[in-house]
Order: sequence, then structure tokens, then C-alpha cells
Amino acid sequence: MKHRLRRAYLGFSFLALSGLLGIAILGWRVDRYSRKDRRQPADVIIVMGARVLPDGRPGPDLYSRARHGVALYREGWASEIMFTGGYVGDPASAAAVARRLALEWGVPDEHIWLAEGSMSTWQDAQVAVALMRERGWRRAIVVSHPLHLYRAQRMFLREGLLVYPSPTPDVHVSHMPWQKRAYLDLREALALVWSYLPDVVRSSRWTTVLQEYVYDGALGRVIKGIP
Repeated sequence: MKHRLRRAYLGFSFLALSGLLGIAILGWRVDRYSRKDRRQPADVIIVMGARVLPDGRPGPDLYSRARHGVALYREGWASEIMFTGGYVGDPASAAAVARRLALEWGVPDEHIWLAEGSMSTWQDAQVAVALMRERGWRRAIVVSHPLHLYRAQRMFLREGLLVYPSPTPDVHVSHMPWQKRAYLDLREALALVWSYLPDVVRSSRWTTVLQEYVYDGALGRVIKGIP
């Protein structure tokens, strides 16, 4: 009996350590991927959604992404620009708020597209790819926070589309405090793993609690407080 318990304990420990090592390696890949701008001429620039403040103003990430996307549009990398995220028809959705910014910065309304009806990176990719296929577009530049781009491009690949990621230039990952950088790398790695879990697991109470703790709970607040 003792030998069986010991073998079970060793087996569990091996699996746990292997899992932690796998997450660490994936986090390293997230970090490495963030360092290069892979933009190429495309049919459309897709700006990934981000937080909107309670008063309807864009959060810093959304503002940064919209600004970079519009800069790429002005430089001629694509003739169309698409904003993702939020409920369809909601004036406070990430897509609608980013659209208002683009209009203020001189982008013609007929070249702006909204991919709403999505509340996650994978859903953003699903809605954006569906809209692209309706329009006959085949190539896209995807704009987001540098450390978000690895997961974003994986979600677009999951939908059968190879995209060209372009990170927001005002976020310098190499200048971040190591604690914040490690947290964001591992958070992205965990989010990528989480997106591939079966629906029954992702919808369970314990995964919801864990997600809230990492993003908005004590751990998230501590890390976000680091300059």
C-alpha cells in the first residue's frame, strides 16, 4: 500500500512539474513573439478590443491599439480597418468606442468595420474572420498589446487564417519590471491553454474563480500596481 501511494505521489509530482515547465516554456514563447513587428501589406487592419472605462472613454490599451491601427491605415498597409469586441449595437462596446476615435482621427466611415458580438480573443477572431470572408478579404494585420499577440495569432490560425501581428509601439516589454512582465507572460500562457479546454471545464465554477483571481483579484491588483 505504501509503495502504491508513493508511486502515485511521484506520478502526480511529475505531472505537476511537467505542467509548470510547459506553462513556463509557453510564457517564454509569448515573450519572444512580442518582440517583432510582422506587418505586411494586407486587405484589412484588425484592432483587437480592450477595456472601456465606466464613463465610456477608451481604456489605455484600447486607445493605444486604435491609435496604432489608424497609423498603419494612414501609412497604407491596408485600405480597411476593423475594430473588435463588445455587444452588437452597444455604443460603449470596444469596437464602437474605437470607431469613434478613428473617425476623430480622420478615417472615413466607409473604411471602418465593426466585428462586435465577441467577449474574448477567440470570439474576436471568429467574428472578424467571418466578416473577412463575407467581404472576400484574405490577409489581415492584427494590432494588439505585444504580449497579447501570440495568443491572438493562435486564435486566428484556429479559424484558418494566417495573420500578420503588429504590436503597439508605445508598450516596451523589455522595459517592464520583471515581476509585471513575468505575470503577463504567464497570464497569456494560461489564457491560451484555457481557451483549448473543453467547454464543460471552461464553464466550471473553479476555472471562473481562478480567472477572476488572476485578472481582477488580489494577484492582478498587485501586479497592475507595479509601475
